Amino acid sequence: MRKGISAVIATVLMLAIVIALAGAAWMFMSGVFTATTATSFSIVDSYQDTVTIRNDGTDPITSLTATVDGINVNILVGK
Repeated sequence: MRKGISAVIATVLMLAIVIALAGAAWMFMSGVFTATTATSFSIVDSYQDTVTIRNDGTDPITSLTATVDGINVNILVGK
């Protein structure tokens, strides 16, 4: 008769493996491993002389420069 691991130990090992895989899948899906770059924004809306942007990155936007009719313009960043 051959000896092996008991059924209780096998069950505990299987549960630990399944929980670890589920945790890794959840972290990947929630964006822990696929973080957005630190400086990223997108234009949400523009109407007449107002442009609305959204910060898609992880760092706050502290300054913004745009080119209007070939001239660099510093833009006020509000909270």
